[in-house]
Amino acid sequence: MSAFDFDKEVATAHFKSAGWGIDAYHHSNPFESHMIYVRDYRTGHVQVFSVRQEHLDTLKPKLPAAELSGMVAELMSRFHQKTADNDDQMIALEVFGGYIKGTQSYGHWHSVKHKGERAHIIINIYGAVGVESWIRPFFIRDEQTVLTVDEVFHHSSTVKDMDAARHPEWFSGK
Repeated sequence: MSAFDFDKEVATAHFKSAGWGIDAYHHSNPFESHMIYVRDYRTGHVQVFSVRQEHLDTLKPKLPAAELSGMVAELMSRFHQKTADNDDQMIALEVFGGYIKGTQSYGHWHSVKHKGERAHIIINIYGAVGVESWIRPFFIRDEQTVLTVDEVFHHSSTVKDMDAARHPEWFSGK
């Protein structure tokens, strides 16, 4: 019989009530975590990741966001194809966290957030698999533990519509 993992059980209950699967659990208490939701329009894959606030706060990105964006797109392709291995799981949070910390969105959120505020970060990925992808991060300020799948779809779609109007080149396949 395996040992009872309280954090895992609490996280599972919160993710399940919001419509997410247990794959969202990354060994952290959801009350002490930022949530990263990734919607990959190339494949239709949507996934949520939790990252400890402390981990993201102290993370020192090893590469600029522009370089990490390609890694974000590649990792999401692996998660979608179910070819991601344990190494991919381990580096995903470093890549996603490093990418996020290097964006203007993070800088703005960080300048206006209140002490202890947990982030809900949505990353939209546009383009086609195997070609240049456009990565679009944005923050949702909400006190919920985990956003529901429907909320993520709503926010993601709203931003996609705005992006399509402002940046048609992101959707033209060029």
